[in-house]
This record gives sequence, C-alpha cells and structure tokens, in this order.
Amino acid sequence: MRPANLKTKEVNMREHPIGEVVDDDFVPRGVMWPPAKEINVSEVHPSLSKTVAGSRGVKFFATYILHTALAHQLGHIQLAIDGTAGEACGIFLTERLTGAAPVKGDPIFADEATEPFKFLYFGDVEEAIWTYSEHLEKSGLYPVDAAMKPERSTRPARRRRTARS
Repeated sequence: MRPANLKTKEVNMREHPIGEVVDDDFVPRGVMWPPAKEINVSEVHPSLSKTVAGSRGVKFFATYILHTALAHQLGHIQLAIDGTAGEACGIFLTERLTGAAPVKGDPIFADEATEPFKFLYFGDVEEAIWTYSEHLEKSGLYPVDAAMKPERSTRPARRRRTARS
C-alpha cells in the first residue's frame, strides 16, 4: 500500500508537445559506459596486473559496459595505462551463473576474463575505452547489435508485373 502523503501522476508524453519530432521507431544502438574511475592495484584482475608487471607509472581504470538498446550490463572493463610508453592493456570481465548453493539455493557466480589485449594509448582514457570496446565488438565478445537486427519476413515477396510490348 502506498503512503497517503505520496502522490503520483501518470503523464502521457504525447499530450505535451515539446516542439520536436518524436521518432517512435528509434532504437539506440551500440554500447555506452560511465566515466572510468581510477582503481587501486589491489582491485585489478590478476591477469591484467601480471601482463603489465615491471612497467612503471601504470594507472588502472575500470568501468562497466551497457548495451544501449537493452539497458543491460554486459560486463566490466579494466584498463592498465602506461602514459609514458603510450600503451594500454585491457580485459573484459563478466560473471557467469555456474549453479546454486545446495542448502539455501543462492546463486553461485564465476568470474570470467578475456585475454589481456594491448593497444596504443594517445593520452585520453575515454578514447582508450572506445578503442578497447571496438576490439571487443570486432572479436564478437559481446553482442552489440545482435538484438537489433531486423527479423526476416516469412511472407513471400510479391512479383512485379511488367508490361509487355
């Protein structure tokens, strides 16, 4: 039951002209992420810290990736950035459901990480995330637009009649 002092109002946006054309068929594509946050080396996945071991001045960053159209979190990205050497290295982390605890039935998750991927770094963390995100998409490691592909029609195509001369 809702408290008496809480008021809600249902609003139909179509009733309020905003001076802009609304495209009902618009479906956002791709992925998005919030700004990356610098993290401590203790929070970094072991495979990433092992890959950049021995490098000096490395900073670590993390963010998560959302599928834009589905508003579904695909996983986390961790980056190791060596600004002096102009190199970055990234991994993609996901959680997979492996089973349930025998007594209470709580879900059991296993962390999975991709192989570290090294690439050039040009001084911008957001650009590095973009570059790594493109690598993941090209590698097929997350389905960026798979859900957005139009379904094929099962209706047979119509034949065009042509005038005979």
